[in-house]
Amino acid sequence: MPAELIAWFESAARSLPWREERTPYRVFVSEVMLQQTRAEVVALYYHRFLARFPTLKALAEASVEEVIKVWEGLGYYGRARRLHAAARLLLDQYGGELPISFEELVELPGVSHYTASAILAFGMQRPAVAVDGNVMRLFSRLFAIEESIDEKAVIDRARRELKQLMPKEKGSTWAEALIELGATICTPKPRCQLCPLRARCRAFELGMQQNLPVRRVKEPPRLLWRQVAVVQAEGAVLLYKEEGKGVMQGLYQFLYFETEEGKNCREELKRRIEALTHVPVELLQLLPTQKHSFTRFRATLYPTLCSLPRQIEVASPYLWVDEEMLSTLPFSAGHRRILKAGWV
Repeated sequence: MPAELIAWFESAARSLPWREERTPYRVFVSEVMLQQTRAEVVALYYHRFLARFPTLKALAEASVEEVIKVWEGLGYYGRARRLHAAARLLLDQYGGELPISFEELVELPGVSHYTASAILAFGMQRPAVAVDGNVMRLFSRLFAIEESIDEKAVIDRARRELKQLMPKEKGSTWAEALIELGATICTPKPRCQLCPLRARCRAFELGMQQNLPVRRVKEPPRLLWRQVAVVQAEGAVLLYKEEGKGVMQGLYQFLYFETEEGKNCREELKRRIEALTHVPVELLQLLPTQKHSFTRFRATLYPTLCSLPRQIEVASPYLWVDEEMLSTLPFSAGHRRILKAGWV
């Protein structure tokens, strides 16, 4: 298996930005970005991030708000916060270098078993098999595994058996080829006619490839509907900055409240904003409805442009921001689309 897989990879591998000028730091950044995000999306952000933070030291010395702003658009902002925290820890405790031991790598914020293995294999060319969802799908078909690939025992088996198959030479290339084959050929709808391992695939032999892998049934997303107030006064906008430890931590949003499906409750919005500000609110115009997906939620946002006669005094987590400064702040995805709707 190793020889034909490596030969296939060396001739068919995609040209991806993180495969150029590899360093442990660059691999670390790319692998964190690739968590829960498709490669073609990450490719749009990778160079921008490295242009702003070309070294681990530069990342560690930046503020978390700067990091989140550059990350803006990739979503799952906890990844950016953990990457920043890891960079600071590495600067303080490891002299700004990534450790070369798996045990130390997995202790870093945001570094999973897979991420640590990927850093070792692709950033340091050390013998490690990085088992992600693509590899698990490939593994389940190669060996006709009928248990759920979400089970820890099955994942552990894949790590163990694939490590035994790793060749002594070009091991890191082989490990990356497994991921590439799963991402491009052994996809959810497999392209078996193009697979270099078809003759070795037990699922293909049994005609089971369309039925594998077995996965746990996911819960459907929870639907949310939110009335959003874009409140202006004296050239500034009233915002809410998420605090605590939620998924929106550190991000800015316009004021909003939960509503019902399809309801644009402008009068209720007016009442709530006036209760908060204690001054009359003028409803100026409806802005385009926006869709926003995050973790297990799917939100529909109904924004309305509003005006206050003056800026009222507010306390954290509320704040007034001059309109020309809005573009410098990190917004959650749906609220960023409202910001770009042309009302400023």
